[in-house]
Amino acid sequence: MSLLSGRFNLLAGDAKRKTETPSGRRMAKLPKASDISVEQGPRPIQAPRRLPASAPVNVCVMKYTDRASDLWDLFEGKDDVSLYQIQIQHLSQRAVTFQMRDSFNDFLRVANAADAAMPATLQQLELAAGIRLVVTDRADPDDVGYVQWRVAFYATDACNFLKLLDGWFRFKAQQVGPDQPFQVMLHPHTGVDLTPAWGDLEYEHYTLQEPSATLPLQVFEAQPVKGKHITSLNVQIDSDNVLSLIITGYTWPFRGRLDASGISGGYYGDEADKDNGPRKYYRVWKDIDISVVEQQQRFLAMLSDVFKNVVMRISLDRLPTVDSPAAAFVDRLRRNPALFFTADPEPEAPAIGAAKGKASEDEQEEETQTPP
Repeated sequence: MSLLSGRFNLLAGDAKRKTETPSGRRMAKLPKASDISVEQGPRPIQAPRRLPASAPVNVCVMKYTDRASDLWDLFEGKDDVSLYQIQIQHLSQRAVTFQMRDSFNDFLRVANAADAAMPATLQQLELAAGIRLVVTDRADPDDVGYVQWRVAFYATDACNFLKLLDGWFRFKAQQVGPDQPFQVMLHPHTGVDLTPAWGDLEYEHYTLQEPSATLPLQVFEAQPVKGKHITSLNVQIDSDNVLSLIITGYTWPFRGRLDASGISGGYYGDEADKDNGPRKYYRVWKDIDISVVEQQQRFLAMLSDVFKNVVMRISLDRLPTVDSPAAAFVDRLRRNPALFFTADPEPEAPAIGAAKGKASEDEQEEETQTPP
């Protein structure tokens, strides 16, 4: 039995192999031994959490960017190619994602033996089909919240990739045996349509969910297609009408379009402060009056024209005033499927001075109404 439906497509034309030069990183400075508070006594032993004997396989499909070439040099010069992220999680004692690289290479080797046109390794798959496997490691330099060992594929055609993944599911089903079938839950993100692939999927135990803005797996639980950095928007609420924006993280591929849009940058920090590492570079857009329609449009155009709707983390320094123009604009940003908000900050407490002032006025009013 063939593991592929025959409808899986490779990239058109030849793709040249790209070479990368690893960048060296300094070893983190260690504290002095005298500065470390040593715990007294042995730490309590915690019982390991036992996974269930069976559980569904969650497959979450998200649009990652409208321009894959911004993030992946394999598509350099091909500005009309999008990129999707497909995360896979199986929280079971016999997880099908265990040793994922070896498992998928075994599958490709079997598929290649049946059809010589099929790539025989993950490396060949990346060049021939534009599909890259990333298994998240421990590195998280920006404190994004990556989950170690999380499996994610990156592909330019989500439906085409699902046809390949379908073959791997059937390959795994043969290994675990017919008496232990695993259910696969397909979770498309908002705006992702998987129905074109549905008729070509041959594994018997699928459930296709409706597209949703909230998925069981978060986009930034897996590391990006290349590198460890993501792009972050840090929104500062200056007033009910005015915002400022600091853009951090992975901004290098967008530098030309940021400059053209008038969003400049600069360094912050003391160059001589070696303990905190090198100075950091930020893109800054100050005093955005979002009560002006043209400023709103310019902000939204930045997301689509400059960043090409790449997924970004967005944070607020404080919550805007309810029913203010700032609050309305933030709500509009929350509906953008490419923006993933961090936890909201705590609401600000009433100013103590203002509360005292009001009490003082009340007391004065009461005093004037009390007869001598």
